[in-house]
Amino acid sequence: MHTEHTVNMEKNVKEAKSISRLFIEDFEVQNWKILEKTKHEILPKSGKLFGLYCFDYIFCHLIIGPSVVAFWRGTWDYSNIWLDKDLFSGDLTLSNLHCLTIGLAITSGIDLFHHNVSTLAGDVGTVKHSILRHVFSIIWGFGDVIMWKGLWDGVDHWFGLEEGNGATIATVTLLIGLTILTLSRTMKAALSMPIGIAVDDPEHQISCSTFLETDLKSSWHKRAVDCLISRILEIGVILTWHGFWTFTDIVTEEVYELSHTESTFFSLFVGLSGGFFLFVVQIPLLKFYHSSKSNIYSGYMFLVFNFFFNLAGVYITISSFRSSWYLMGIYFLPASPVASLVSAQVIGVLVLVSIRCISCLHAGVYRDFPSDGVLVTFHHTVYFYIKNINDKAKADTEETYAEETCEKLINGGSKFLENL
Repeated sequence: MHTEHTVNMEKNVKEAKSISRLFIEDFEVQNWKILEKTKHEILPKSGKLFGLYCFDYIFCHLIIGPSVVAFWRGTWDYSNIWLDKDLFSGDLTLSNLHCLTIGLAITSGIDLFHHNVSTLAGDVGTVKHSILRHVFSIIWGFGDVIMWKGLWDGVDHWFGLEEGNGATIATVTLLIGLTILTLSRTMKAALSMPIGIAVDDPEHQISCSTFLETDLKSSWHKRAVDCLISRILEIGVILTWHGFWTFTDIVTEEVYELSHTESTFFSLFVGLSGGFFLFVVQIPLLKFYHSSKSNIYSGYMFLVFNFFFNLAGVYITISSFRSSWYLMGIYFLPASPVASLVSAQVIGVLVLVSIRCISCLHAGVYRDFPSDGVLVTFHHTVYFYIKNINDKAKADTEETYAEETCEKLINGGSKFLENL
């Protein structure tokens, strides 16, 4: 009995180590290269690592996700007031075309010139660079929201959502959006907070993930093509969100006749329970990915599972977004809509800046390739935990190298003097 218990204990330890290593490797491909010294230090502390990851899962849902939604809601819904009603006097066609044009101009400019902006910002760590990278993130977030508002509200207005065509519109937009994302293998591009976050990395914050991943060395023709493809894919993301969100509105509030508040809590339930489902299922999925590499049929099976995992993640993301958006409208300063929108937006930005997650306002194109990572990026405290250990290991390595170099110079000088 004792021997069998010992064998089982050793087996469990090996399995735990295996999962820990897979987690670290997945974290590495989604963030940055980790030193072997760092890995050796982290692996024995797998309990702490997964404890932080569990905390980050909760933190993403309760703090980061709602903060991002507050920024989006403030930008979008307030534009309905000062653009739709005030500036354009109810001309929704002109208002939405205006938003779509501005949004496309800003996001296209970021696709094309983010490398140049990064160079203009100067050295990392300077006041100039710190200010510009935060301004870059906020402008990008604003431009992206405005583009979404122009296309989303424009589709609703031009194709008659108010005239009872909601189901037809939602079906068409969802099919077009899913077709674009499926054929391009960019379903992950439709994921957003709280199902995965982006932590501010000063060295790479002024950057943009595009389909062709062009850089300063790329020709202007290739960069223009990259920009065009990336904008089309972003439109696919918008249409996918529009279809899922509109269907949820129709099914819950019209078909099942739930009140707006009840419909909101339905999405809250889907977002929280679905997020937990993804959190649990992703570990077996990661293990299956690594075991499937040796068998072509298992590899195809993984691609199917991974597709539906990402697709479920998209709807769960939308449900979380929808519930946070509507809950703010219902419970946060409902008697003063403008104050509700503006104050929540300011609070959201301040929270994101303070926890170093203003990069969560960035959009971008993300491929469904498992080689780029499988796990959901619930990386906040775990990000800084690994980064601090890695930075210390780098500093120790550089210090050791400096000492060895100095010692070699001294020994070389001594031998030279002896020869003289």
